[in-house]
Amino acid sequence: MVEAAAHAGVNALLRGERPPEPLPAVEPEDWYVAFVRSLRGEGSGLIARWEAFRATEIALRAQRAAETGRPQRLRESEYRPPRRR
Repeated sequence: MVEAAAHAGVNALLRGERPPEPLPAVEPEDWYVAFVRSLRGEGSGLIARWEAFRATEIALRAQRAAETGRPQRLRESEYRPPRRR
């Protein structure tokens, strides 16, 4: 899991019981602008479109799990990497 606190300029990689590993901070405007530009076809963005949508889907399902106390399935998704030819 990646924990980000944009207001504090801190990002960390969390892996189970290990201590958090610091990650380089990225300005929120940088990744957001890059993503919007990629949607417009003006560049590739920092991550692929499907990855951005999949991350959002996972976050929303995690929120639903927290609110309902019920596990959510993550395997079924419309957001997958493109098939290699």
